Amino acid sequence: MEVAQIIALGENEKIEFKESFSKEVVISLVSFANFHGGTVYVGITNNGKVKGVSINQETVQQYINEMRNSTQPVIVPEVSIEEVAGGKKILIISISEYPIKPVSYKGRYYIRRKNSNHVMSVDEVINSRLQSMNTSWDCYHDPYHGMKDISFEKVTEFINRINAIRGKKIEDDPKTILRKFELIREEKLTLGCFLMFMKDPSIVSTIELGRFQTDTIIKDALTLRTDLFSEVDQVLEFITKHINKRYVFTGSVMREERWDYPLEALRELVVNAIVHRDYSSPVDTVIKIYDNRIEFFNSGGLQGDISVDEIINGKLSSKPRNKLIAAMFKDAGIIEKYGSGIKRVVEEFRKYGLPDPVFKVSPNDFHVTVFTFPENETVNETVNETVNETVKLSKIQKEIIKEIKNNEEITYEELAEKLKKGRATIHRHIQDLIKKGTIKRVGSAKSGYWKINE
Repeated sequence: MEVAQIIALGENEKIEFKESFSKEVVISLVSFANFHGGTVYVGITNNGKVKGVSINQETVQQYINEMRNSTQPVIVPEVSIEEVAGGKKILIISISEYPIKPVSYKGRYYIRRKNSNHVMSVDEVINSRLQSMNTSWDCYHDPYHGMKDISFEKVTEFINRINAIRGKKIEDDPKTILRKFELIREEKLTLGCFLMFMKDPSIVSTIELGRFQTDTIIKDALTLRTDLFSEVDQVLEFITKHINKRYVFTGSVMREERWDYPLEALRELVVNAIVHRDYSSPVDTVIKIYDNRIEFFNSGGLQGDISVDEIINGKLSSKPRNKLIAAMFKDAGIIEKYGSGIKRVVEEFRKYGLPDPVFKVSPNDFHVTVFTFPENETVNETVNETVNETVKLSKIQKEIIKEIKNNEEITYEELAEKLKKGRATIHRHIQDLIKKGTIKRVGSAKSGYWKINE
């Protein structure tokens, strides 16, 4: 693109204009290096007026030396001089995204956001460093806990979940498995390993849940400080205890059960909160349930300088903050696909006929609010949280039962194909149906069949 065209378009997240060379030029280059790269045009005012600069190769070398001496790691940008209309010269300085981040200017770290430079927070500096090393906080050794602090029974349960999903048995003992999955490194516990298999409660994993009548009146509360796998189920149990289930007429003979919120979406939000939380932060995860909404507060913003809109629109996928924890949740069938959780949540709420969730994201926080049915929606009957004795079946579970009735020997793969769901999702609902006593497996996994308990 010609310089005249660039000037006409103005400044953006990758273009900066400066009237003269100064420390602000170097700060912009550092910000670009910590982002996706960019270019500074020296000799142009903020409003795009070409002033030009008096410059020669000796001066250019002085500028390069100043940039090298004031940055760490040392940046080496591309520098050129170009003559524009009117015979005026401008200095063009370009820098690519640096492989080793973050880059600092005289000990301070900056990053590009939209068309301005911002000082990076401590958390941003740490996360940027971890990402550039292709690792994450949960992969590091836990300096406070050892093997005695984790439950090998929980490790065995994790292995059993993997076996059920993969359809083959892992023969190794629990400790060997932890080594293979890099949950133990150099015979030391990783931070992620402790969080997933902790034996005793820990404040590191604290989740605060509350059912609020008003902003100041709490009807029920629960504090969780257990392993991350257990927290998923316990959080969902608390939420479903405090939301309503309704019966609506759909035009058919049978009434359809319908919760205030799509449960799959709520589950996705809970899993996202647990997996992507910044556990190095002292801020706890908080979930507040009101009559008309649920609010999720979590420490740690989106990774990788992307926006919620880009994720929803399918342009980009979010990156896991905790790579080790995310991988284990995927192996256990709790996560189906990295980076698409937010998009699925929005889709589920739209299918349910509810307003889109409201996302508020900062570099250090993630806040989601979801809303229940509008007040004017016609509901024939409401069943409140006290009615938990009856078996509750989701739409997917009803479809699974229907397919089993048609073919009692149907496999997980066949169910996944027919229902257009992932194998992990099918496995999760099958296990729930077995737990509820709705179905049971007769015989082995390979040669047996399903039986519906009437």
